Order: sequence, then structure tokens, then C-alpha cells
Amino acid sequence: MGANRLEAVEEERPSGREAEWESAGEFGRRAMQCGENLSRLLGYFNCSAPCEVTWSHATNSWARLEKALSPETPVMFLEADVSWGSSGPLKEVPIMAHPPSRTSDLTFEAFIKRVVQHNAQRGARRVGIKLDFKDARCIEPCLSRLRAWAGDRESVGFPVWVNADVWSGPGAHPPRISPAEFFGACFEIYPAATLSPGWTVWLRFESAGDAAARLLDPSVLQVLP
Repeated sequence: MGANRLEAVEEERPSGREAEWESAGEFGRRAMQCGENLSRLLGYFNCSAPCEVTWSHATNSWARLEKALSPETPVMFLEADVSWGSSGPLKEVPIMAHPPSRTSDLTFEAFIKRVVQHNAQRGARRVGIKLDFKDARCIEPCLSRLRAWAGDRESVGFPVWVNADVWSGPGAHPPRISPAEFFGACFEIYPAATLSPGWTVWLRFESAGDAAARLLDPSVLQVLP
């Protein structure tokens, strides 16, 4: 989504639909798992079309997180990458970083705590999150923290999407996260999340002509075994 689209969206939107999201119950969980919750998602943000939802991408540092949550921005959804690495004195923990980076000033624990606190503020522009898991070691502990924050409720009270590349796409190496471990953990630990699985893709071209020729070749779209 381009910067112009982001700037064109109004900063503040009326609230009042949060309770519907929080009390979705069993039907809501299944709808979220199947990706059938789009209308409720739009209602949560008071949008009429998906293109109106504004995003902060690669929200992988304290600076980018605070900028996205500031009153001066119209951001509704925070996309962030979850890797395994170090943050200051903390070693071997889930951090917000995109490979190959293995360090960050923002751990997942700090990230989710800050978002929960922000959404709990009276009058704050509430946001949802999309977690892009880059390492299988992050999935269980991060989903468990979401489950802990939810407590006795079905969910943490705001939209949570979870993504991982679990299938092999065109020209790609086998995924580092298997479908079984990703889906199994999501269903077992935090079933309220909207699943957003993806494919590993890697196409390297020598020139513009090479790109055109290869992209017109049907075999380039074949999934590797």
C-alpha cells in the first residue's frame, strides 16, 4: 500500500464494535480460522473495504512501533517479523527482526505488552497485529504468551493474524516451518488467530529479458517437491 493511500485515510475512526470481537465465542474462532471474518474485521476498524485498512510493515524496533502507535499516524494494523535471537542481555528468545538479522532492541514479549497497553487506553486508536513467524522456535512461546494475555477470554480482544511460509513455492527451498507444526500450534494454543499461511518463493533473474522469458514459462510456477 503506497504512502499516498496511507495519508488519505482519516486518522480517527469511531469505536464501539470491540465487544463484538471479544465475545465471538466458538463461532468466532472457527470463522477466524477459516478466514471468514473479513466483515467483522472491517467492522472493528469501521471500514467499508479492505483497501481502507492501513498498515505499518516491518514494525521490528521500538522506534517503528512507537511511530505506528502515535496519534499522528492512521495505522490500524502492525505487521512484524518474529525471529529467534538476542535483545540486549537476553539470549535465545523471540525477537522482532527479519532474517538474516538475529538481534533487535524489541523482544516479542515487549512488543505484545506494548500493544496490549496501547489498546487498553481510553480513547486510543486501537490496532491489530500480524505476526510473521520466521523461526519455528518462536511459534509455541509467542502463541502461549497471547493465550496468557487473553486469560479467560477467547482472545486478547483485538485482531491477531499469524503467518508463516509453510509450503514451497516457485524456485524456493523447502520451508523451515512445517504446516503440521504451524497449524497444530495455532489450533491448540491460540485458535482465535486468523491464519495467513504462505509459500517460500525465490526467483533470480540475470536480466529483464531473462525475467520475461522465465515468467512466461509455465514450469516456473510448478511447486518444488
